[in-house]
Amino acid sequence: MRKSLTYIILSSIAGCLVLAAFLIIIRRMPDLSAENLLKLYEENVFYDRLTIHYPENETLFPPEIVAPTFRWTDDGSAVDAWLVTITFPDDKDRLNVITREPQWTPDPNQWQDMKQRSLEDNAEILILGVNNGISTTIR
Repeated sequence: MRKSLTYIILSSIAGCLVLAAFLIIIRRMPDLSAENLLKLYEENVFYDRLTIHYPENETLFPPEIVAPTFRWTDDGSAVDAWLVTITFPDDKDRLNVITREPQWTPDPNQWQDMKQRSLEDNAEILILGVNNGISTTIR
């Protein structure tokens, strides 16, 4: 009985230490904001290869379709997040989303906005792999 109580106490202490270390690490990570990342992006610079698997380039979606899931793979081994930014022909605010997985599905409001704003002309989608280490870099 005494040993099991000791193990419970030790495991609780270890769990608290792990949580504290995690919180310290999270606080030290730079802020991943779309505005900051887009300032770092240079249009004519070659970045590591990112391959979009779905949808294919110049895909047109019928207006009644549910939101697709954009999927990609990224050869940048140091990438731990992606910025998905969508520019519309109306030149108003772009849609920016940061994801920690190599895929993204617009929520219903985003999808409705995307469909409305790209009726006349195509929207452009840019996906940037990001290394959110000591200093945020685009890969």
